[in-house]
Amino acid sequence: MNVTLPVNVVPQFEVVVINHVFEMAALFEHPKNLLVVYPNKNLIFKALTKTMDNNFIIFHDLIKGYYPNRYTDSLAHTTSTYFKFTSELERSSIDIDFKKHFIAELDDFIKQQLHSNLRWYYKPLGAIEDLNTKILSTEHDMFSIRV
Repeated sequence: MNVTLPVNVVPQFEVVVINHVFEMAALFEHPKNLLVVYPNKNLIFKALTKTMDNNFIIFHDLIKGYYPNRYTDSLAHTTSTYFKFTSELERSSIDIDFKKHFIAELDDFIKQQLHSNLRWYYKPLGAIEDLNTKILSTEHDMFSIRV
């Protein structure tokens, strides 16, 4: 079905690209004809994991910097496990709320390893192994939701 508009009526709207939900509130303050473009899922996921990725890199670099010739294999294994998990989580079809939960849970655990008790310094191998175990546990929880 084709819709024919009168010659003197031209539909006008403004295209607005948003990156965060809070930006929607500003759009409703001044009612206009709008075409709202939402960010793609990859950008949303990258924004959610940015802090966690940075904390993981800090954890990795601290241990590698203080112990340059030790724990190399353990750090490489945990790094591989971490990025495998985040890639699988990104590609997963589970609801975004579950993804947010897993990201927050893992990020909190990484922060605990960096906390003022300096576990990464006093027991680096224990911190690495515990982080690896937490990643695998979180990955298991993610896959159990998909079933």
